[in-house]
Amino acid sequence: MPAALPQSRMPMPAPGQRYLDLKASVHKKLLNRLNLEALAQSDRARAESEIRTLLAELLRREGDTAASQRCAESLAERRGSSYIDTCLSLTEAIMAHGAGDAAAAHERIEHAVLRAEPENVLRPFAERREELADLLVEHAVWGTAHESFIAALMAREAQGETRLRAQSYWNLTEREREVLSYMRSIMTAAEIAEALYISVNTVKTHERSIYRKLGAVSRRDALKTAAKRGIV
Repeated sequence: MPAALPQSRMPMPAPGQRYLDLKASVHKKLLNRLNLEALAQSDRARAESEIRTLLAELLRREGDTAASQRCAESLAERRGSSYIDTCLSLTEAIMAHGAGDAAAAHERIEHAVLRAEPENVLRPFAERREELADLLVEHAVWGTAHESFIAALMAREAQGETRLRAQSYWNLTEREREVLSYMRSIMTAAEIAEALYISVNTVKTHERSIYRKLGAVSRRDALKTAAKRGIV
């Protein structure tokens, strides 16, 4: 009997096929929610841009940074939408940070907050919360022209963080934890007061209470102790 033929294997996908398959999958899911044919031309173009924006982020999360970057670069109209530009800039920032390019990461973060702040675009940051947590802190230290917005983002992260140790909450009140979150930036007491819509004296009272409870004598000491306790 002739030798048995080796079992045939499925052909390997051509280069770029994975990108196309993922794009088709994303497109199909969104089409279930959007009737693109019924949309006006401008709305249809925006919907397509949002699909590609989502695809760029999904490709990044899948580890295909090259395809993600190509997808982002294909959106020449991204600057027409603060939401899309913010999303893509954050995706690019996370990829640059992962590649060890700190300068590019901070440039992209700064551009993202520049586009997001005027319209208070928060969803892209929330969707990437875990990966941006440390990067936002680093960016605040690196320097930004949008201190208040960055501090507000960090405060939101601190409020929504479920990993904090329960013991940490025994010491600081909710308002004190909020002030402490803003203290991670280089904002002054007056700027923190303005951001929280409270008086400067109230902020200073909270700061003194934070120092006392954490056994600190300065903002730097308080942040160092808070970090050790898992508060920030």
